[in-house]
Amino acid sequence: MIRSGTINTIHELSAQGKSIREIARIAGIARNTVRRYLRGKPEALPDRSEGQFWMHIKRKFALGQRKITYGIVR
Repeated sequence: MIRSGTINTIHELSAQGKSIREIARIAGIARNTVRRYLRGKPEALPDRSEGQFWMHIKRKFALGQRKITYGIVR
């Protein structure tokens, strides 16, 4: 599964008239993956940013959870 920013890039490059092969090379993903997302596969991982991490931490503290494990925040 790829991030939503990459999906946006795929669609932008396609709108510019780039071929599937060019898009795959630029994005660093397989051609079949590009095809799948151009056909409209809706699933994507959300873009992670430092702001989302701190929002997660603040939410946990607000809920009274003071012990937060380190790892992937989903």
